[in-house]
Amino acid sequence: MYFFNDLRPHLGPAECDDLLNKIAALTGDLNWYDLYRKNYNLDTDFSNSDYTPATPENRTGRAIVGGEEKVYKRGFTMKEYSPWAIHPMVSDSLILGDAVSTYLNRDDVREALHIHQYAPAWEQCSDKVGEMYHYQNEGSLWIYKIMKENGIKMLHYSGDTDGAVPFQGTRKWIKSLDWKIL
Repeated sequence: MYFFNDLRPHLGPAECDDLLNKIAALTGDLNWYDLYRKNYNLDTDFSNSDYTPATPENRTGRAIVGGEEKVYKRGFTMKEYSPWAIHPMVSDSLILGDAVSTYLNRDDVREALHIHQYAPAWEQCSDKVGEMYHYQNEGSLWIYKIMKENGIKMLHYSGDTDGAVPFQGTRKWIKSLDWKIL
């Protein structure tokens, strides 16, 4: 069984390494968080556009909220999104979600979402996540029983084009709960 590189050592035979390397070479250009989304070439794909995507060198966004300037980090790299994953498919160059960061920091959007002006700027990914992450075998299944017992309704969702968290795995663990599904 393989996990994101070295998160937990694989227990399979050594010949699996060759196969994993071949798969990595064939799928290295995929956007694992949205398999249908193109990995953009920043030098050519936006040359005739008013939109300026974030780059690793240009990540700072600025928004005026209630007359005060808020500074935020635009988007996230795959490596920031999965800091525990040391893998050839985890890129430092592709910035995802920078348009979402810009949108959610607009004064009119924050007002529509009832976000107080004193709240900090919204960032899609926190640098603190990697510092706090630790592996646990049981994942988060243990909390769902507690939430259910306390009357908290839950919606579980996985995108059908997410290669990092495929929906088949989500279906399997939801079924393992043996709860009524609406």
